[in-house]
Amino acid sequence: SWPSPKSPVATMPVPVRHVAVLGSTGSIGRSTLEVIQASQGRLKAVGLSAHRKLDELLEQAKLLNPRWLVVTDASCANK
Repeated sequence: SWPSPKSPVATMPVPVRHVAVLGSTGSIGRSTLEVIQASQGRLKAVGLSAHRKLDELLEQAKLLNPRWLVVTDASCANK
């Protein structure tokens, strides 16, 4: 029988998918970040955005290390 359980099976490397999460502090955005964290490296958050929840956005950035952060509320963006 081919392949036998003891023979190594060649696998193709899975490319990393880069993801930007708009509204990452909302309920759907937080769920999306959970999926990214559970993806075993197949997904990488490269951008996160929020309207006003700057503290939560910064906590997410500490965990996921995205390249870009976007805050759409100008009063928060200047902090």
